[in-house]
Amino acid sequence: MDSVKLPPFSTRLGLCALKYAVLPVVMMRSAPWRWGRTRLVVSSIPAARRAVSLDVAADISRGVSGLGMMVGLFVNQSAEDVQSVLDRVPLHTLQFHGGESEAFCRQFNRPYIKAIPMSGDINLADEHLAYASATALLLDSVHAGQFGGSGQCFDWRWVEPGLSRRVILAGGLSSTNVAAAIAQVQPAAVDVSSGVEKEVGIKDEVKMKAFIEAARSAAQDIPL
Repeated sequence: MDSVKLPPFSTRLGLCALKYAVLPVVMMRSAPWRWGRTRLVVSSIPAARRAVSLDVAADISRGVSGLGMMVGLFVNQSAEDVQSVLDRVPLHTLQFHGGESEAFCRQFNRPYIKAIPMSGDINLADEHLAYASATALLLDSVHAGQFGGSGQCFDWRWVEPGLSRRVILAGGLSSTNVAAAIAQVQPAAVDVSSGVEKEVGIKDEVKMKAFIEAARSAAQDIPL
């Protein structure tokens, strides 16, 4: 599969990223695509609570063909493991959540997102330079040693305003706080998982719709 050029993240809130986990393929044909441009994240981390098998990921891909973007999530996996997923699933973008170097991330000739574990001592300017080839930096929270998927927010004041156009904001977002997050951080996009779940791994269509509507409404007040 050839590299796919994605819409620029500099278009404010041009998408809402929804991590997939046990969301029926029949739902993928209708929601959340009808509420706006969306990217769907599928986890290939073997031990992750929201991971899916390659067979399921391939089924999802067929179910959403032409409706949205497929993103594969990886954490410190080998190049061979990443390539094995690409051989089976037509991913548009890769998302790396571990200690992968820029050289590792870009070797697959796909647009990629680099996740950054947020803390008070993270220097985002340094991360911005270290991953200059990344499509975006996904800023997520760390809670009790868990990076991402904890349902916890980090301090949004840690996000440097000058870098917000490269930022996908994650960590503890829901329909009740996403508007405030967008107003303060003014990110290029937002990412949600636990905030739209009935239970771990099971997405709730009503919560997804509420989240996307809240995000799109808040984005109207953000200048391009």
